[in-house]
Amino acid sequence: MASIVFFLLAGCGNEIGIDPPNDFPKYITTGKLSTPGKYLISLFSRDKVYLTQFNEKGNLIWYKEGDVSEHMRWSDYHSAEKEGVYYYLENSIVGNSNKNGSTVTKLIVFDENNMEEYFYNYKGKELPIDCHEALVFDFDHYIIASTLDTYDGRDYCDTVIQEVKDGEILWEFSSELYPRLKDEVFTKDDNSISNQNIKNDYMHVNSFAIDPSDNNLLVSFRNQCSIIKINRKTGEPMWKLGGNNSDFKIQKKAEFHYQHSISVVDGKLLLIDNGYVHQCSRVLELKINEEKREALFVKEIELPYYIVSFGEVIKLDNGNYLVQRGQSYSLDIPNGFEEIDGETGKLVFSMDFSNGFTNWIDFIPEK
Repeated sequence: MASIVFFLLAGCGNEIGIDPPNDFPKYITTGKLSTPGKYLISLFSRDKVYLTQFNEKGNLIWYKEGDVSEHMRWSDYHSAEKEGVYYYLENSIVGNSNKNGSTVTKLIVFDENNMEEYFYNYKGKELPIDCHEALVFDFDHYIIASTLDTYDGRDYCDTVIQEVKDGEILWEFSSELYPRLKDEVFTKDDNSISNQNIKNDYMHVNSFAIDPSDNNLLVSFRNQCSIIKINRKTGEPMWKLGGNNSDFKIQKKAEFHYQHSISVVDGKLLLIDNGYVHQCSRVLELKINEEKREALFVKEIELPYYIVSFGEVIKLDNGNYLVQRGQSYSLDIPNGFEEIDGETGKLVFSMDFSNGFTNWIDFIPEK
């Protein structure tokens, strides 16, 4: 696709920051972020959507604004592997929401001068991308997923994941090739979200991470309560961690449910363990021994609220955690994100939005 000129910057940013527009969501900050850099947040209010960057003082240093419409929501705003390249997912005018309630999107990759838009190439068709996650290395090189139910009358939300480079599909994973996964969807009788919708949406991909030990892809499947490693040469599953029929023996304290936001940091698996309804969620670190097929508990930070969906965690170089609160049933906890001391679990900083909503954060440290 041909590049087009992207948007004008609303401000180049500085230590003091820039003034937000009049209809920008109201927010308050408490404390000070510990690490200098850019904090990326996608958020929306009743009438507007924004991509934003804040500095460690909690000052707005850059934003892109759009009007909310039927097809205008932005999510998964992150920096790409290549410096200076960013991406986000935007509601697509192609197709409707999937049976799992997820909004179908297109991938937008941009830098200071250019923007590219991508849909999904599946069996010769361009299809919208699942709204939860993408992983971008550079322009024309990315990993994306699609939930195949809207397009050909499927009873189940089969998931396809592809890695695409220069328009060529390098490999593809398709859950319908592994029918046992339909029987391994995780439900629990006392869990109010265990219903037919979960059984139909048996995979529900929500997070990607590259394992630096072998360069293969880790994928979080929420409704499996599991993480599956996928071979980036063949597209085949290598193992399954968690949920029903796990390939690993998991310490009791290392078990997780309906997880989000997986990453590998210092050889350890980091994630948000959302847990069950009306229970507290937590930041969780595990040590995975692939040879012995063991998952060992390393560390946890219990959160004083339950994250019913979404939620994101990033570990800083100083050991602290950035936590995006996702959607919480705790009405006294506003939407926003916070920094938590990695040793004491105490709050270092919080940014709380009173009339805006955000699901994703990212961080680019200052050089």
